[in-house]
Formats: sequence, structure tokens, C-alpha cells
Amino acid sequence: MTPPRRPVLLSLLIVLAAGCAVGTSPSEPPGSTVGASPIPVATATAAVATASATPAPTAPSSPTVTPAPPPQAEILAPGTIFAGYLGSYEVDGTGSDGPWVPFDSLSKVVVGAGQTVTIRFVDGTDIGEADAVIAAAADRTGSNPQAVSVAPGGNAASVVVGPLPSGSWVLSVRLFRADGRGDGTTYWAVTAG
Repeated sequence: MTPPRRPVLLSLLIVLAAGCAVGTSPSEPPGSTVGASPIPVATATAAVATASATPAPTAPSSPTVTPAPPPQAEILAPGTIFAGYLGSYEVDGTGSDGPWVPFDSLSKVVVGAGQTVTIRFVDGTDIGEADAVIAAAADRTGSNPQAVSVAPGGNAASVVVGPLPSGSWVLSVRLFRADGRGDGTTYWAVTAG
């Protein structure tokens, strides 16, 4: 029995096809031997190794910013501090929108008639701007607020609000952070008299 000729024929076809593939480029005349020489295997391997050894570019890192705390305020009084109730605020692109807070829902602060109160952010952040209004304790929605004077405090981190008229009031103070990162409105139930 004679060995099959198919493997030999197949090998011959592969060699012929490979020879045709090495032919000339379309810009060279037929029969020309000028053309791009194949890259030696050692050079191709070195080029691949060099390309893979180059580190990929990395994006520049941005500095990490610590999120600011909620901009709640407090009243400083001799010997005590009265933390207020934080309503609407915005800080570092996040926040909350809250309605007016009624007198009965707030912690009580008692001051003398005609007195001022010193207010600051709980975290001690410097204050850029401030607005203050009061509304009568019976005004549950703050529909009739009255402006109250605001002046700089003893330092950049506090303001002085008042004098406050006699009566029971919801005091609403909006403080803006000096660094521009946000603001918050804080409420107290104040009785002046």
C-alpha cells in the first residue's frame, strides 16, 4: 500500500501560497525584487517588548477636598451655647430645602429686651455674608417676617444680630460661608423681655 499523497500536496500548496504572498507591492513593476524587506524576528520581538515596557499615561490626580459639614449655626451667650435648628442649606453642591420652622418646634432662648445675640457656624468657619429675620411666635409659616440688623462680630467667624424687640419670635439667620462653599438657614425660638 502506497502512502497517501495528500499531506505532501497540501505542504506544496502552502509553500507556493507563501511564496506568492511575499511578492511585490502594487507600486513596484512586476518582476521587481525591490521592496520592503521583512523585519527580522529578533527586531520585532524587541519592538513589542519596548512597547509593553512603556507605562501607560495616567490622568493627573486632583486634590481630595474634605466635604464641609452642614452649615448649622449657634448662639453664643455668656456661659452657654444655643444650637439652632438647621433648615434649608446648600454646601459643596448638596443640601436640603426646608420650610419655615414654627416657634413650638424649636429650642428656647431667652434674652433681655433690646439685646443682641452673637451667632457663628458650629464648626467655626468664617462668615462671608448674613441675613436675619424674625417672625412672631404665632406666625407658624413665617409669612410676615421682619428684617433684623446684622453686623460683623468680634472676628470673621461671628456676627451680631439685633437688637431684638420685646416678645416671642422665631429668629431665622442665613449665614454664607466666606470660602463660597455654601450657606445655611438656622432657626431659634427667642423670647426677648
